Formats: sequence, C-alpha cells, structure tokens
Amino acid sequence: MFAAGPGNYALRVYLDSVNSNMCQYAFIYINADDGNYQVYSSLLMSSWVAGKTIEATITKDSQGFCHIVEFYAR
Repeated sequence: MFAAGPGNYALRVYLDSVNSNMCQYAFIYINADDGNYQVYSSLLMSSWVAGKTIEATITKDSQGFCHIVEFYAR
C-alpha cells in the first residue's frame, strides 16, 4: 500500500495476484476527491493491517491505470 498526494493516485494498493498484469504498474487506486474516499481509505488500510485479502471491482482510466469502484475484504 502506498499513500501519495491528492490527485496522484492518492491511495494505491499493490497487487500480488495472478491478475496483477491487468493494471499498469500492478496497482489499483482511489483519489482523495473520489466519493467515499475517507471510508474506502480507512477500510483498505485496516484490512491491510489485519492481513485480509481485498477483492475489488475496477475500471481503467484514460491512462490505463485501474481505479477502484468498490471492494470487499475477506
């Protein structure tokens, strides 16, 4: 997981699954101006700390990066 400045793929989750080649640089992201950013970032970080697996629905942006639409932790 990596935190960057607002508008610069602010919260990135790096992939370690078989499908990591789907996304540019093998990460999925949310930006600080996304709706529900506070909730998403809190849940992503707490899931990471707890060692949970994240399953996400993504869309590719115009540059080929994978933007998180929704996710759940298991």
